[in-house]
Formats: sequence, C-alpha cells, structure tokens
Amino acid sequence: MLIEQAKGALAARTGLEVDAAFQHMRGYARRSGGRLTDIARSVLDGDLDPAQARRRLTDRGSVER
Repeated sequence: MLIEQAKGALAARTGLEVDAAFQHMRGYARRSGGRLTDIARSVLDGDLDPAQARRRLTDRGSVER
C-alpha cells in the first residue's frame, strides 16, 4: 500500500503517469542500493522535493515519460 500511495503522489507532483512513477522509483532504488519501500516513504514524507525527485529519479538511465 505504501508503494501504491507513493506512485500516486510522485505522479501528481511530477506529471508522470503512475506506471512511469513506479519505474522511476524502482530504478532509483536499484541505482542507489536503497529499498523500494524506503524510497516510497521518502516520496510520501516529502524528503524528495518534487523537482529534485524527477531529476534524481530520471538521472542515469531511468525510463523517461
């Protein structure tokens, strides 16, 4: 449920489609060595600023919208 909420929040904040938001979070988790649930919590807690989140989540080869 946490990841579902984070996908929706990230999509709303960045203009991504929900599936693309998930791909970005998953790619960022893989590249950073973090757990997807931790990334989702950061999105929901606002620790990833929407503008920074989009840049950080799309850097280094993640899927573009």
